[in-house]
Order: sequence, then C-alpha cells, then structure tokens
Amino acid sequence: MSADRAAPERVNMMSENEPRIEEVKVKEPFDHHNLIIWILLVTAFWYLLICSLPGLFFSRPDIDYFSGLVHQIGYMPDAMNFAVQYYLMTLPAFVIVFLYTGLTKRNRFIFRSFLPIKPGRTMKMLLAGLLVGFIMNFACIVCAMINGDIHLFLNFALNQIPFYFIALVFVFIQSSSEELWTRGFMYERINVRYPLWVAILVNGVFFGMLHCFNDGATVFAVVEIAVCGVSFSLAKWYTGSIWFPAGIHTAWNFTQNFLFGLPNSGLVSEASVFGLDAATARSSMVYSVPFGVEGAIPALVSDGLLGLICLILAIRQGRAGELLQRQVTPRRDPEGPQPLPPGKRKAKADKEAASEWHYENAAAAPVDAAPENNVPVDAALENSRPVDAGLVDAAPESSRPVDADLGVNALIGHGPENGELADMAAENIELADMAPEIAEPVEMAETDIPDIKES
Repeated sequence: MSADRAAPERVNMMSENEPRIEEVKVKEPFDHHNLIIWILLVTAFWYLLICSLPGLFFSRPDIDYFSGLVHQIGYMPDAMNFAVQYYLMTLPAFVIVFLYTGLTKRNRFIFRSFLPIKPGRTMKMLLAGLLVGFIMNFACIVCAMINGDIHLFLNFALNQIPFYFIALVFVFIQSSSEELWTRGFMYERINVRYPLWVAILVNGVFFGMLHCFNDGATVFAVVEIAVCGVSFSLAKWYTGSIWFPAGIHTAWNFTQNFLFGLPNSGLVSEASVFGLDAATARSSMVYSVPFGVEGAIPALVSDGLLGLICLILAIRQGRAGELLQRQVTPRRDPEGPQPLPPGKRKAKADKEAASEWHYENAAAAPVDAAPENNVPVDAALENSRPVDAGLVDAAPESSRPVDADLGVNALIGHGPENGELADMAAENIELADMAPEIAEPVEMAETDIPDIKES
C-alpha cells in the first residue's frame, strides 16, 4: 500500500516542478568578444594593419626589395610590380585569418565554416561565383560602352598569358582575404550574439568603409560598395559557402582591372587584355572615370539584384526565420562528435533499431527457457536417489520447456553463443525420458508402506 501511494505523489511533484523549470531563464555570461565594437576592432587590426605593413617595402625606395626583385626577373616588370604591390601583399591577411580562427578555441567554429561541407562543393561554389562575378561586371561595362562613356581597344600579346594566370591567383588572394575577414570572421562572430540581419547590415557598412579612402572614392561609390557587402553576405547565407562570394569578388576585380583595363576602386593595371582610351572617357551615372564602374548605377543595380535573388530563393525555401535568429551555441569543434545529416541520422537509427530487435528476439527464447531447465537438471544431478516424491512429480514438468516444436536445432539456430544451452536441452530430454523409469520404484515403495503399517 505504501508503494502504491508513493508513486502518484512522485508524479504530482514532477508535474508541479515542470512549469517552474521552463520559466527559469539562464543569464548568459558577458563576453566582450561578442560585442560588435570589439569584432570591428579585431577585424580592422588584423586586416588593415597586416596588409599595410608590407606596403612599407614599396613606399621607401631604399628598402624596395620586392620591387627590385620583380625588375630583376625581367618579365613584364611594371605590370608584375603592380600585381604584387596591390594584390599579393594581402597574403599575410589571407594566412592569418586561417591561423587565428583555427588556433583560438572560441573561433574554431569559424574555421570550420571555411572548410568544404562535402567533397567537391567548395570548387563548385567557387566556379559558380567566378561565372556570376564575370557576368555582373561585364554587364556594367557593356552599359558604359553603350552609353558612350568608355572606348576600348585590343591590347593583347601571347607572351602576356602567363602573367594573366599569375594575376588571377594574386587577385584571388586579395579578394578572398577580404571575404574571409568580413563574410567569414565578422559575419560569424557577430551572429553569435546578434540576429543574422544585424550581422549582414554591419558587414555591408564595414565593407563600404574599407573603400572610402581609395583613390577617386565618392559617397555614391561607398554606398554602392556597402550594398555590395550586404549582397555578398546574403549570397553567403543562401549558399552556406564563403567561397561563392569569394569567387564573385575575384571575377569582378580581375575582369575590370586585367581584362578590360578599367579602374578597380581607383587602381589601374599596367597591363590588360583590352586597353581604355583615357582621353575619351567621361563620367556619368553609368561610369565614373576615377573609380570605374563601381561608382555608377549599373553596379548598384547588379549588386542589389544579386542580394534580392538570394533573399527570395532563401524565403522560398522557408528560411526567412533565420534572419531573426542568432547563433547562441557555436558549431562544435572538430575534436568533438559531429552531428550526422538528417538522411544518415535516420539510416543509422533504423540500423540500430533493427540490430536491437534482432538481438532481443534471438536471445529471448533460450534465456527464458534456461532458468526452467536449470532447476530440474541440477536437482536431478544432486539428488540422484529417487526418494523425494517432489522431484518425481517435477520430472515430467521439466520436459515442458524442451518442446518438440522448439527442438535442439531451433536453439542452435539462434547463434553459436547458445551452443551450451543446446547441450543442456539435450541432457534435459534424456532426463525426461529417464523420469518414468525412476518413478516406478518410487511408486512400488509407496504401495509397500501401507502393508508394513498394517502388519
């Protein structure tokens, strides 16, 4: 009675405590690493400072080691010097972002976002970004040509082909370093404490401010680049890969700077496939002479369309709610167990359930029969003298678990681990056959007892 009364009281106590547990709110510890101002300072320090230090070797002629080395090589020294000075010099920032996010524990989840989600997907995203970036920049250049703002002429030679491949690698390093710090580190770090839309907007504003001190920068150009930063953030959110916007950024810079010879944020290359007739170029709403196509309306429209398309596609997938969410718990570290995708998770659960069902059904029959069979076997071995009538009565019952329908072969079929049970079952069958023979002298003894008493 006491056990029956204790159970409902315990249930009532749990039901009363459940709503109280749900109402408790755990206050998150303060971490200055998640503040926007701190994230902006860290990004500006690592990217701007590390990128500006190598430029000192070009600003002072007495220590112009890199420029002198390039001229000693003798292959397109002016063009190569431009590519090294303005693009390859971001290599330290490219390397440090991997080291900083990979070696610091709190940022390791950002490092994992740089890695491919599945084999081959990173290269597909990069190639898709290169194609999209080329189409976007080429469309802006065509608009400027149709409007009569620029006139181009062919300026290509076969010996320049190796240079353009080298320049493409240098541009990829420069563009990817910006993407890894802005759409990588800053984007992910802000989203830990703030909703995703805050990370996207702050990312765009910071990206625009990075270019406000470039040669020929205007207010409209800075706004356009800020919109570009928002669009690239939306592209990263929709695709889930940092290398898609990195590909767009690389193709945009390479197309306008080394293919068509136009200014890239105020920088003009020393060599390009097509040359610009600077004497006939003019500024308008379609093209900016000092800043290029980035300071005009077509670039603003193309960047806005990119972000709008990514946003619409994400909403159609039912992901609009992600913009209001924040990443409270960062992704797991590479050392810990990784969650499986939904398909593999279901397949693993089904496999475990099937193996567990097979184990239970295979072991149930011999385990249940074993206790019943062990009792009469042990009793018959220890009490081999046919004196106790209880054992004689239990002997016929001991044959019931070893049914003919089950048989020794059925026990053996459950697996090699049940071989001992099969041997025990065979011994029980022999004992069951011997039981009637043992019962006969006992019955005779019982019939003789009354005669002795009568006498």
